[in-house]
Amino acid sequence: MTITVPQGVNPGQAIQVQTPAGATVQATVPAGVFAGQTFQISVPAAGTVAMVTMPGALNTQAAAPTGSGINVFASMPDIFIKQTRKGCLQEMMGCDANSEFIFGTRDHQPKAAPMGLNGPQGPPVHSIFYAVETASFFMRYFCSNMRPSTLGMFMGKDDTGAKVMSYDRPYRFAAGSCKVCCFQEMSFFDEKQQPIGMIKEPCYMCVPYHTIFDESEQPQFRVQMPTCCGGMCVDCCAEGCCNMRIPFYIYPADGDMDTEHALLGKTPKTDPKSSRNGSMYAQITKVWAGGMTELYTDSDNFEVEFPASATAKQKALLVGSVFFLNMLYFERQKQ
Repeated sequence: MTITVPQGVNPGQAIQVQTPAGATVQATVPAGVFAGQTFQISVPAAGTVAMVTMPGALNTQAAAPTGSGINVFASMPDIFIKQTRKGCLQEMMGCDANSEFIFGTRDHQPKAAPMGLNGPQGPPVHSIFYAVETASFFMRYFCSNMRPSTLGMFMGKDDTGAKVMSYDRPYRFAAGSCKVCCFQEMSFFDEKQQPIGMIKEPCYMCVPYHTIFDESEQPQFRVQMPTCCGGMCVDCCAEGCCNMRIPFYIYPADGDMDTEHALLGKTPKTDPKSSRNGSMYAQITKVWAGGMTELYTDSDNFEVEFPASATAKQKALLVGSVFFLNMLYFERQKQ
C-alpha cells in the first residue's frame, strides 16, 4: 500500500491511514521521507504495519536527523550543502539571483534539476533541508555580494517544511584587512526567531578570519583558511594540490590558529595533510562543483565537518557561517 506524506508531517512521526479494506492503521513516516513524498507499507492480515521503502524513493542516510528546529543538527557529524543553479540566466546578465540551497550528507549528497528546484527534472533527491534567500532586485543588482538579505532554512525539499532556522545579513563595507568599522556580519536565529548567535569579521592584518559568537556575544569558534609562512599567507596545498578543495579550518575561540590547534571532527582520516590523531580536521570546505557549473554559474558546493564536541546550537551557527562565507568570498570570486 502506497502512502503520501501529508503536509506538516516530518520523518519519524506517526500517521493514521485507511487501508483499501476500510481498516484504520498507524504508520510511521520513514527517515528522509518528507511531505508530498511517498512510501509503502504492508498490512498483514492481523492488521500490524511493517514499513518497506518504496523502490525509487529516497535512498537516505542511515541516521536521518530527528527533532525540530536547530536540534535536528544534534546527531549529524557532517553536512553537505549544494547551491542550486536558480537564476543562472539572470546571473549571466550581471545580476545575482536569490540564492537557493539543498542539504544532504557527505555520503548522500543532494541533487537538483539543472535550473533550480523548479527545473524539468523535478524535486531534489536526497535533500533533508532547504534554504532560500530573500533580497530585493535593487540590492542584488547594485550591491551584489555585499547586499543585505535574509535567509530561511526548512525541513525537506522546499519552503513548505517545518522551519529550522533563519539568518539576517545587514549591509556592511567590503571585507578587507585593517578595517576599524563596518565589519561584515551575519546574525542567526532559531525556528522561533530567537537569536542564537552571529559570525563577524574582526580587524586582521594578512589572512582573513571570522569569529562565531553565541547569543550572549561569547566567542565560540574562529574560522580561517590554513596558513603558512608564519600566518602571513594562505596555504594552498593544505588539503593537497589537485583536489579542488578550499578549506576553512575551525579553531577554538582563543589560542593560535594552526593545525596543531585546529578542532577535530568525528570522521576517521589518516592523511597527515588534513588530519591529526586519526581524525579529520573540523572544517567548512568549498568543494569542486563541476567545470560547467564553476565556469558559468554562481553555484557552489560545501562540506561541513562539525567539531566532535559541538552542540546542536553550535552546529547551527557553523551551518549559517557557510552562507556568510559563500556570499563574502565565492560570489565575489565569479563576478
